[in-house]
Amino acid sequence: MRYNGAMKRGRQNLDYVANRRGRRLDATGAGPYIKLGSAVLTLAAVIALLLFVVIPLAAEGFTDFSRREKRPAGEESENPAATVLPALMTNRIQTYTLNPKKGEAVMADAAILDDRLVYATGEAETALTRIVSVYLNTGRRQVIEPELENDCLRMPRLNDEYIVWFDAKAGGGGNICVRNAATGGDAVLVRLNEGLPVLQLSGRYLVFTANTGLAVKLYAADLSDFSVVTLALFSGEAYAASRPDLADGRVYYAAEQGLRICDLATGEQFSVETGGYAHDPRAAGDGVLWLTADHGEDTDLRYRAADGSVFRIAGGVIDAGAANNCIAYNRDGTVYAYSFITGSTWMLSGAEEYAQLVAAGGDYVLWRVLKSGEAAAYRYLRVN
Repeated sequence: MRYNGAMKRGRQNLDYVANRRGRRLDATGAGPYIKLGSAVLTLAAVIALLLFVVIPLAAEGFTDFSRREKRPAGEESENPAATVLPALMTNRIQTYTLNPKKGEAVMADAAILDDRLVYATGEAETALTRIVSVYLNTGRRQVIEPELENDCLRMPRLNDEYIVWFDAKAGGGGNICVRNAATGGDAVLVRLNEGLPVLQLSGRYLVFTANTGLAVKLYAADLSDFSVVTLALFSGEAYAASRPDLADGRVYYAAEQGLRICDLATGEQFSVETGGYAHDPRAAGDGVLWLTADHGEDTDLRYRAADGSVFRIAGGVIDAGAANNCIAYNRDGTVYAYSFITGSTWMLSGAEEYAQLVAAGGDYVLWRVLKSGEAAAYRYLRVN
């Protein structure tokens, strides 16, 4: 505004001099300098207009475009993930390549455990015979080919102490197998008559589901002595299909009364109120996340923090997982990450790609990009 005022005063003086003397401005000795000063003031006014009017209005319009999601019903607070940006921080997206020539044509049952990508692979989905472990931060790779009694290797999980997998039969059922990393000895923990269990490993504890024929049970095993206890019995099909989670010696699973958490060291169990149906819970940060339906357009992703506050991360979520300091999720063919550090949601996969979340854990998120008539391409990003 100061520049505009100066311009107005300058114009009044110039008009007054021109009328009084009756001479053209160019004919005066100071005329060229006065015109130059007027041009400078005009340029300054234009710059000020851009800085203080045009750009703020444009920024306000962008904020409206990426506005916060509406407050859900109940006591849940507004989604803090307000801003969607084209990339997460400045880390470079990397490609993970399978090697079909070495018998690694597919990636199945992938998980990221402490920055280590673990998956089952083979020449085809029905011929998975080996476990591949890769440290995503260094590229160090390990291939494990256990001797199979049945048809296919599924659900590999490992840490520095144990390696576990499911030796599956083609028609369902099979053996949950355990290898002690220190001794190299293999043993069968339990034999199942049907189904494909979900395996979760943390420290010396293994959690798995099993179909008894009448219902699905949730079990926990202490691999140091092979003791097994029953944690829950799921009579409803929807809760039986929900995947449990295991983190820091605690089991997270969905039940009719909400989420349940079991401390395996003490045996204590307690409930987490969700205000409705919960599916596929995951430990995330100091809290827990869950889906409000069974993967689809009507599914919300919600998070309960340690202080009890609950908010909606996004709607229409197909799948979700947790890495250090962030929640990764998949919706509308795009993979996103909500950062606990920035309080913002970031788009990980490309805008023109159709992507699916594969795994999240440690400091990494892994997804696959699907292309018509081509094999899936795998991408991963260090999010911390």
